[in-house]
Amino acid sequence: MIFSRKQNQKRPKNWLLPIILVVLLLLLLLYKGFFYNKKTTIKTEENVTYQCSAEVIKDGFFVEKGEKFGGATSQSSQHARTGKHSSLVDSNNMEGLSYTIQNPIAGKTYKAEIWQYKRDPSDLYLVVSAENPADFYQETNQTVSTEGTWWMNMELFFTIPKGKNLSSVKVFALKKKKDGKVWVDDLKITELDTLDFYSSRFNPSDFHLNINEKGNKKLKAIKQRAFSKSVLIQTDEDWIKAKVTTTKGKKKAKVRLKGDWLDHIFNGKSSFRVQLNSEDSWKGMQTFSVQSPKTRGMLREWVYHEMLGYVGVLSPRYDFINFHFNENEPLIYVYEEHFNKNLVENQLRREGPIVKLTEDRFWEGMSRSMQMSRGLASGRNKEKAFWSSEIKPFKGKKTAKNPTLKESFTIAQNLVEQYKYGLKSTSEVFDIELLAKYMAITDILQADHSLTWHNQRFYYNPVTALLEPIGFDGYGSGSPDNPSTPLYAEKVYTQQSLIEPLHRLFYDKMFVTAYLKYLQEYAQPSFIKQFLATIEEPLAAREAFLQTQHANYSYNRKSVIERAIKIQETVVPFSNSLKIFTETTEGDSVTLNLENAHILPLEVIYVGKNKVRGDKSKMVSTWVFPSKERELPNYATVKAPKWATKVHYKMAGFDSVFVAEIPAWQAPTNWSPRQELLATNNNSTPKYTENGNLILFENKKYEIKTPLILPKGKQVVFQPGAHLQFSEGGFLMSFSEVQFRGDEEMPIIVESLDGNSGAFVVMQTQGLSTLRYTIFKNQNTLAYKGWNLTGGVTFYESDVNVLGCQFIGNNCEDGLNIVRSDFKVEKCVFANIFSDAFDADFCKGNVLRCAFNEIGNDALDFSTSIISIDQCKMNQIGDKAISAGENATITATNIDVENANIGFASKDFSKLTLNKVTVSNSSKGFTAY
Repeated sequence: MIFSRKQNQKRPKNWLLPIILVVLLLLLLLYKGFFYNKKTTIKTEENVTYQCSAEVIKDGFFVEKGEKFGGATSQSSQHARTGKHSSLVDSNNMEGLSYTIQNPIAGKTYKAEIWQYKRDPSDLYLVVSAENPADFYQETNQTVSTEGTWWMNMELFFTIPKGKNLSSVKVFALKKKKDGKVWVDDLKITELDTLDFYSSRFNPSDFHLNINEKGNKKLKAIKQRAFSKSVLIQTDEDWIKAKVTTTKGKKKAKVRLKGDWLDHIFNGKSSFRVQLNSEDSWKGMQTFSVQSPKTRGMLREWVYHEMLGYVGVLSPRYDFINFHFNENEPLIYVYEEHFNKNLVENQLRREGPIVKLTEDRFWEGMSRSMQMSRGLASGRNKEKAFWSSEIKPFKGKKTAKNPTLKESFTIAQNLVEQYKYGLKSTSEVFDIELLAKYMAITDILQADHSLTWHNQRFYYNPVTALLEPIGFDGYGSGSPDNPSTPLYAEKVYTQQSLIEPLHRLFYDKMFVTAYLKYLQEYAQPSFIKQFLATIEEPLAAREAFLQTQHANYSYNRKSVIERAIKIQETVVPFSNSLKIFTETTEGDSVTLNLENAHILPLEVIYVGKNKVRGDKSKMVSTWVFPSKERELPNYATVKAPKWATKVHYKMAGFDSVFVAEIPAWQAPTNWSPRQELLATNNNSTPKYTENGNLILFENKKYEIKTPLILPKGKQVVFQPGAHLQFSEGGFLMSFSEVQFRGDEEMPIIVESLDGNSGAFVVMQTQGLSTLRYTIFKNQNTLAYKGWNLTGGVTFYESDVNVLGCQFIGNNCEDGLNIVRSDFKVEKCVFANIFSDAFDADFCKGNVLRCAFNEIGNDALDFSTSIISIDQCKMNQIGDKAISAGENATITATNIDVENANIGFASKDFSKLTLNKVTVSNSSKGFTAY
């Protein structure tokens, strides 16, 4: 059957409806694609699970719709958003309205909301926490909307972590400070569809890379070569033809393996550098990398890029994708933008060269060491590679062909050369503000893998004619996540390390001031929490995406805050961070040596008294840099008025001022007088006779004008008639026991010709010394460069017997001083003594048949000693004939005292026993203290 229709009859437009549907679908897709990339909250399908307006209390809980809520003791009728009541959070109730989710399901996502009413700056947080906060904890104090004048709304999105087996999580309002009051109302906890929630905040792209059989064979061979060399060293012949799927369909590309260490090719998860043809792009990039997120610390690198962007520092685009290699099951990968003009133009910079120091020599040396020595190359390899490195631009061929870029590269090359060799100051080479921000962020996030010289990348800004840092590669696959590890600056100042040009920057005052300013600002927990709150939704979305293939992984938000707190704990100077030493005094000024015991530089700003201003304080600006650990301090020097008692200092970039006292002593040095004396070779001293261990002073005169040191282990003998004459500071010190063998007809003489020399010291000997018939006269004591004794004749830890000796006309505190020794002093004469005649401390001994005449102070002075005295006469004694002090035990018999200030004195718990004593013409006979 044939049907016909008149020619002028209108045909139904059946084709119009499908077209309309297609257009609507495209519009919908564009709409979703647009908003998926926005960092705003997208409404998703919600199921209100728990809600409370603080109205009803039962059995100690708020109750609503059969659910129990905590914080009932905080109920208040003063302010309310819904109904007549709210929850008052103040110093009595630091926690307000709360709800505990029992046995939460791992991976389930929630949105918590609460409204707060406050009229003062009190800080309130909306918190979700596991029973043990270390297992799971999130918080926010950011408001997302307001109602009226005083009511403000907070939101917190959270996902129950996997692999934790939490028994409960609690959502609650928390006040951390006791000041002020806040009323909270309308706690609402909404269970979200996890997949819909995260897809609305993060829509990972699919990236397809296909390599044919021939290319795969070449790829396998390159991997085998890398395994044989233990590192991945690239050549221009390693590029492989491939096809990638872009928005314009499948396009030709070339790829090569990417990375240095073998973690980039382990377990079949190879990292690739992808280069598209000049007319093609993927996400606006023609050259980029794709790799496993484990090679960059999982989410840590993404957060690093986000924080750099947050403060305006350059970094390549970096995000997570579904990676399809030869149409296999997708793997979670990341893409990383390569260094070209798109990187800088996307971040509002004009096109300019991006430069680096070449690292080929470093990896070749590492490969040789791994192959030949089966170990990593020494630090010398890194140092040699640095000094032999070249300065090259990325996209070198394009740069060479473009006159403007080529000229810019010439300038950039000069600046990097200045940086490499320290030829110019930091502010002449770098945009110092951006460099300081980059270093502060890198320190706070512990992304210092990016700081070694062969990972550094710089953009030459043709507008400012300065270099800017580009932050990337902050973490390796094994980078530690330890909040307590040192700051990079601390490593520079306090530890020996290999050559890094970056180290020099930390001795540039302008850079250090800016760096510490931003370190202080960014390490504030409030700044970190605000930043984390800003990225929480996209961060949580990517975390959930990673968990689809890494079930137990979660980003450690808490460690970032702990790191910030740890920095705050360590960067502020301590009470003894600045050590001060007074070196010299000239007229009305003194020279101070300053040592920095802190981990960061300190700046001295005033030298004066208590007040920084108003007391004629002297304003200065002297920097004191820390010294290396295990090395002698480096001192900074400052002139100060003689009357100054305080040094005022601060840390550059900080406002707080600290104060240190100025002491009276000098800085320690690698020297002591005993060490110097023991090193003396005695060349200028007249030679005594030496035969083996025997040192013999014969019957002749010896002029001694320099220190004479007799070593340990010798037999020292002075023959009758030996005559020692000291002058010009000469003295004798023996570390061996001595034998003075004088007799009544031919005594030995030890004398000072100038009254300033002539000390005789016997120190720490093993055997017994003997002094027989020796005349000691006109002596002074040992006073050698700060080593000061009190006796003209001194025995220290050296037992001695003294017989028939004379101590006449000495010019020091003690004629004879014996310390920590056993002794016997018999038939000796002490006459015309400047102060004490005989002083013994911590000794045991006997004094027999001795005479003391014209003594300036005490005839016999014993401290903490056990002494027996018999048949002694004292005449014209300036103070005490016998003094017992510091718990001494003294027995004195047959003692005749005449013309003394005090005959006998016992003090400080001493015991003085006297028998057959006579005191005449004296001010006091007996005293006790």
